[in-house]
Amino acid sequence: MPATITIDTKVAAGHNNAGGLALVSAIADANGVYCIMPRTLSEVGLPEQATNGLTRFRGYPSVVLVMPMLVAQYVTLLTTYTGKVTLRTSLNGGITYANYNAFATLPQLAELDSNKVDFAGGFGVGMPSNFTGPGWPAVEWTMTKLVAL
Repeated sequence: MPATITIDTKVAAGHNNAGGLALVSAIADANGVYCIMPRTLSEVGLPEQATNGLTRFRGYPSVVLVMPMLVAQYVTLLTTYTGKVTLRTSLNGGITYANYNAFATLPQLAELDSNKVDFAGGFGVGMPSNFTGPGWPAVEWTMTKLVAL
């Protein structure tokens, strides 16, 4: 999967909800701490060689948003933005964007807890000073079965 930072990735709860799209970095947890803009990994499908010699892709595209996340942010995303979502993202490194219906999942807490850290304010470049408390340095928020709207 190629990795890019797409500054315009947006998400909304539910399918066919283009009107409710919000920037990932504009989603705040219950404490008012905004999500950090994710690194985006995209896959357009499984490549296969066609009989005419051209490569085509089989299956559905998928996107993985990787970002540092506090426990309160995890709870917000888990309760509001998992299951059926509408996603606006780029599958080609930020050149063009489109809206998709997708299915979003987050790792289970048991998978994450082995990597838990305590963030101090201002941790890392571009991190807000109120990004403090327990969390994880790289949570994978996975969007599968992307279908263009």
